[in-house]
Amino acid sequence: MKKILSMFILMAAVLSIASISSCRKERRGCTNPNSINYNSSATLDDGSCIAKVYGCTDPSASNYNSSANVSDGNCIYTTQITTWTSLPTFPCTTALIDVYIDDIYRGSLDSYYNSTPGCGAIGGVSYDVLPGNHKFFAKCNSGTFTWGPTYYNISGNCFTWELN
Repeated sequence: MKKILSMFILMAAVLSIASISSCRKERRGCTNPNSINYNSSATLDDGSCIAKVYGCTDPSASNYNSSANVSDGNCIYTTQITTWTSLPTFPCTTALIDVYIDDIYRGSLDSYYNSTPGCGAIGGVSYDVLPGNHKFFAKCNSGTFTWGPTYYNISGNCFTWELN
């Protein structure tokens, strides 16, 4: 009888342990540790895992990647260059000054300023470049007068080049 009673107690203990462990709630979530939304306490994958996409996550950078959700630290920022002049009378036989940056035509000046304009000002020639060394050159549309070439190491978000 003692043997049966001992067996009964042992069976009851095993059933109790099994019953307690089966009551443990499953935690749903992303169980992939390589995902951006990995949940270390999840015990059941619910299909919500989001893959990591590395890239530039700053919308103000020139190489912004709208698909990226993890910054790779390699955002590139451009500098806006505005070319302008304070000469009220252009030294040109025509009223246009052609502006070249890195030997590429970027536009023509057709007016002057009394003081330094901000980047992107109407009447100036504005263009975005990557940081670094750049060649500047301007000439009268008629070819009678030139400025440069001049070389500048550009950084920051705004640079103005005055023709005088």
